[in-house]
Amino acid sequence: MILDNGQEQYEVVRDVFVGKDHVVSVCKYLQSVSVEYKVIWLVKNRELAKKIIGVFSKTVFFREKEKSIFTYQDAVCFVLPYEEERPLMNFYLATVRMGVCSGQQIWQQLLVKCMSSELPKPILYLILRQRQIKISQDGNIYFQYELDVTELNPAVTEAECTMECARIIRELMDLEHVSTQAAVLIDRKLKRKGYIEFIDLYKDIKIMIHQEAEIKKTSFREKIESRKDNIFRLLLVMGIILLVIVIVIAVLQWKFQGDSAFRIFHYSVDQIGTESLLQ
Repeated sequence: MILDNGQEQYEVVRDVFVGKDHVVSVCKYLQSVSVEYKVIWLVKNRELAKKIIGVFSKTVFFREKEKSIFTYQDAVCFVLPYEEERPLMNFYLATVRMGVCSGQQIWQQLLVKCMSSELPKPILYLILRQRQIKISQDGNIYFQYELDVTELNPAVTEAECTMECARIIRELMDLEHVSTQAAVLIDRKLKRKGYIEFIDLYKDIKIMIHQEAEIKKTSFREKIESRKDNIFRLLLVMGIILLVIVIVIAVLQWKFQGDSAFRIFHYSVDQIGTESLLQ
C-alpha cells in the first residue's frame, strides 16, 4: 500500500496497530536517497483527527521538516519519525550491566528528555503511559510514536506526565532491586499524587543519587579504617611475639651466664663420658 500526498509517497511496511478509528504503520519514505522509515497515524475518525490537530496546534512540533500532516482519501495522516525499536524496559538491565551507563544516568536522561520535549503534554503522556520509550546502544533515551491515540486526553497536564514518569523510574529501580530512602519517598508521593512538575521528581532523584554517593564514600572509608585496624593488630601481635622472644633469650643468658643462649648446646657436646671431643 502506498500513501501519497501528491508530493511525497510512503510505502506501508507493516501495521503496528489497527483499530476502528485509526491505523498506525511503519512506512518507507520513498523520496529519501537512503533507506528511511516513518511512523504514520492514519486517522479515519474525523473527531479524533480534530482532537489530535487541536493538541498539536498548541506547540511547534509539526513545524519541523521531518514531520507533516496530509489527507489521504477520507483519512488524515500524521507523519512522525521512526526510531530503532529497543524498548527501555527490555534493554535497561543489559545497558547497565554492560557498563554503557548507570541506572541513575538513565533515570536522569529520561527526566531531561521529558522536560526538554516539544511534544504536547497529552501526547507525551501517551508515550509514557504506553511505554514507548527506547534506549539506544550507547545509552541515549528517545521516544517512539507507535501509539494508540484513541486514549488521547487533551486535558492532560505536566502533573499526570510527571506521575507516569515516576512510575517508570520506580519500575526501573525494581528491575535493579534498588531500595533507598528516595525510592520510598517516590512511592509516598505516587500514593498521594504529590508530583506537579518534572523538576520535583528530578530533585528527588538528585537527592537519592547524592545519598548513594555518600553511602559509598562512607563504606569506602570504613573499609580503609578496617584494613588499618587489621594491619595495626598484626603489627601489635608481631611486636609482642618479638618482645617475648627477646625476654626469653635475655633470661636464658642470665641463667646460664653464657655469651649466648645457644652455648647450652655447645657445652652439652664438648665431652661425652671420659672422652673429650676437643682432643
